[in-house]
Amino acid sequence: MLLVAGSFEASWAMPSLAATHRVSRPACFPGSAVLGTRQTHSRRHIPTTRCQGHQQQSQQALQPLQQLDNEQKQCTHLEQQHPQQPEAGLSSLPSHDAATVSRMARMQQNFNSAGVGLFLSMFGGNQSLALPHLAAPDIRHVDWEGLRAAGFRGVVFDKDNTLSLPFALEVEPRLRSSLASCLRAFEGRAVLYSNSAGLKQYDPEGEEARRMEAALGVPVLRHEDKKPAGGFAELESHFGCPVADLVMVGDRYLTDIAFGNRHGMLTVHVQPLTTKGEPFGVLLARRVEEFFVARWTAAGVHPPAHNRLPYSALHEYVREPKL
Repeated sequence: MLLVAGSFEASWAMPSLAATHRVSRPACFPGSAVLGTRQTHSRRHIPTTRCQGHQQQSQQALQPLQQLDNEQKQCTHLEQQHPQQPEAGLSSLPSHDAATVSRMARMQQNFNSAGVGLFLSMFGGNQSLALPHLAAPDIRHVDWEGLRAAGFRGVVFDKDNTLSLPFALEVEPRLRSSLASCLRAFEGRAVLYSNSAGLKQYDPEGEEARRMEAALGVPVLRHEDKKPAGGFAELESHFGCPVADLVMVGDRYLTDIAFGNRHGMLTVHVQPLTTKGEPFGVLLARRVEEFFVARWTAAGVHPPAHNRLPYSALHEYVREPKL
């Protein structure tokens, strides 16, 4: 029996997916393809009345992200007030301000304020942005040849927990053959879109991007903004085609899937390879987004429609991996 990819634990539990590739209480995405399963509910958003019974629980789930968002904004404000203030000189700031700056300096690499803002906006009626078209345990279950034959012209990969373990500079060994198949099918037209390497804010000279390209054998896109913020100009310039002809693959609803859906790409969600070694901010955000995506899924929310693949055809592109 095939497991249902994209299933969630609709609670705060975080099971290790590296060993089992399954979680309890499975739920599939209405209108999206999961491994061997398809549903055809009509597309709709969650009515307000459906959420009233869970309002307090939802607010409690969002409080950690809202608190971190507020603290990062405060840190940014303080850094603007003290642009030349080195970290060693934080003692000259008021004690509460110094503690906030120090804490956020450690968190800026793993907390995504733009992602939190977009996620909060989804409660106003954009829940479909968080839902992928295809959901699979990992990239081995994706029919790359079929997607190329359907007219897609390139693939955009997240890195950590999609192609490699967090911060590792190598493709996860069990995924290498599938990545090679993808590159053959798309004639090498694939790119890594990272929220660290290639991002001007953290990698202005592109040094980390060059190391990653040499280690993984896939180009790293240079870009201005973290996913899900930012536009698609860099992608269209790199691939030379409309962004709607691209496939976005990643393990995060808040960043990868929301970014792809915002710009009309076909989105593929894969389960994280592991939760070990992930920064605190990523673990926290992952728990919150899975909690709400499970709720929206159960309410029958669809991913956005894609003009190349109707809902009825999505299931054809998720399969058991070839031995």
